[in-house]
Amino acid sequence: MNDDPKIGVEWTMDGKTFRIVQFIDEGGMGQVYEGVMTENESGRQEKCAVKILHRRKTGGTQDAGDRETRFLQEINILQRFDSPHIIKVLANGYQEELGHYYVMEFIAGATTLQTLSKPDPIPAEFGERYLRHVLETLKLFAGENLIHRDITPKNVMVQEGLAKIADFGLGKLLGPELAEITTSGTSVGTPTCMSPEQAMGARDITSKTDIYSTGATFFQGIVGELLFPDPRIPVEMAAAHINQEPRWPQERGVDIPDYLVDLLLMMVDKKPGNRPTADQALQWLDDQDPADREGLRQEISALENPLCKRLGVRTSAELAHVVEEDREQALEKLGALDSNDLPKLAELHEQAGRRTPRYEPTEVSRHDHFTLSVFYSEQAGGLNDEALAPKRLALEKRRLAMIDRRAGILADQLAVAKEGGAESPETEMISSQLEVLRALQRPPTHPLGLKPPRQAPT
Repeated sequence: MNDDPKIGVEWTMDGKTFRIVQFIDEGGMGQVYEGVMTENESGRQEKCAVKILHRRKTGGTQDAGDRETRFLQEINILQRFDSPHIIKVLANGYQEELGHYYVMEFIAGATTLQTLSKPDPIPAEFGERYLRHVLETLKLFAGENLIHRDITPKNVMVQEGLAKIADFGLGKLLGPELAEITTSGTSVGTPTCMSPEQAMGARDITSKTDIYSTGATFFQGIVGELLFPDPRIPVEMAAAHINQEPRWPQERGVDIPDYLVDLLLMMVDKKPGNRPTADQALQWLDDQDPADREGLRQEISALENPLCKRLGVRTSAELAHVVEEDREQALEKLGALDSNDLPKLAELHEQAGRRTPRYEPTEVSRHDHFTLSVFYSEQAGGLNDEALAPKRLALEKRRLAMIDRRAGILADQLAVAKEGGAESPETEMISSQLEVLRALQRPPTHPLGLKPPRQAPT
């Protein structure tokens, strides 16, 4: 773009002189240029980036007015924040040769999450770090009633281990402060990462739409392919977000820690109410420290050992099994329970369950922890059915996920065993086990709050 008339344009405002140096990139709303900002008094210079609103002559007066409103809204939003994870605005205004513009910090050596994830996915440890940065920013947005509405791998920039969110052109402030530009039924956002409610053109979207887009963005970055890789045109992508379930990373041959898989799939749940808030997602990541898991184990053992002795068992896993097999008999053997310890045990087991890997062998499984959390909550008193309902539903969901996974393994074993053609004692045994498991499968009820994904990989 050597013949670009904007290159070389120079203007002065507020004691600083700005000059356009070279073209960087172009988006739907405007162009971005590299520039130089000079402080007139000291002569000190530094690089900057200048975003300029498109001066399109097509689309009519209404379209031009909407674009100008969005551009000015983007400036307004960016000026609200002072965060290391948000691009900083240094100046803005209207210049005769450029039109509406704003000047922002120049991020030297930065790349986008989209570029980083090619040709190979981002290692999980780095992906988690960048995910934390974006979640911390979404938490900040929640305090300002802001929705970004276009979080994508292209709009997450990374510089020296720090992730920054860019392009607030579709940002929306909730409430009466700014008018809604988009009409109902019109989809806004990037098709590969838009939430189901965005895809349907809903007007009453919430901050949970950014949670979904962030999950889709980091799924793409860490797994190395789109959340829904098959659709090729925007309308098919939108339909996939509304109707399809994503394949698990393990099914795609990608090795990612269980807790990170769980979080990403919770974030892209179809129902906004089932997605975590940014604060809950950050807490989920904080809960994964192995040292914390060991500390929890010791704290649980100190309180639970007397109960294990009464039942003649040695571990929490054995205790959970007894409680599941015959709760009434277990209660009879336990006798009077210390009501002061029960709420604490319920809380500790819930925390331990969230921090326990789902598919790695552990002494006490995550299902055992959640079983005991519900049991202690029920015995604690002071917790009504409404308060316990989410825990029971979550436990039922986890139980079904385990059954689904085991049924899938048996189905694969049965297929291999039948390759010879004739029935055998082995195929009969596997078929019998499979029938029992399928009889136990029931349509799951969605629990409230944080929940593991719908179905375990088989």
